[in-house]
Amino acid sequence: TPSPTFSWSWKTKGYVTPIKSQGSAGTCYEHAAIETIESAWAIHKNGTLKVLSVQQGVDCSRRNEGINGGFVAQSYQDAIETARCLESAYPYTAKKGVCRKCTAAVPKLAKMVQVKQYDENAILQALLINPISVSITGSGKEFQFYKSGILDFKCGTDIDHDVVIVGASSTNNGTPYWE
Repeated sequence: TPSPTFSWSWKTKGYVTPIKSQGSAGTCYEHAAIETIESAWAIHKNGTLKVLSVQQGVDCSRRNEGINGGFVAQSYQDAIETARCLESAYPYTAKKGVCRKCTAAVPKLAKMVQVKQYDENAILQALLINPISVSITGSGKEFQFYKSGILDFKCGTDIDHDVVIVGASSTNNGTPYWE
């Protein structure tokens, strides 16, 4: 008998902003945090997506290392302490700049919740609330030369990249995958 299919995507529901490029800067941590905040704000507060400033976190965080890397949890902590402004008011440059003030587009983040590591059921339950950021091994050739489709390989445990999960599905011949 065929496997039951499951499909959930915040992107198809209209709650994910367009993909952003971090360029050659090590700012994936801030991109992942901001992209989940954008979606969560739209889903839980007002239904409207706002493209928020990644550069604000790059320039203003005292916890992370700007274009030299950082941690998503520390970006969330920054967003708990400081409201986020729009990308249009504080554009991304992929360079470390001087922190400057801007008008808040969304208020301070109320809280962050960490999902149990390697628990796919917990990840799926969190995903049904809003998109989530995850840390992965992204330095392998599979990611470096990725063009499209579903990646299916053992990616390792040497964490070096942050991304956002916006969906999950088992519609690929019944094989589950994260979007």
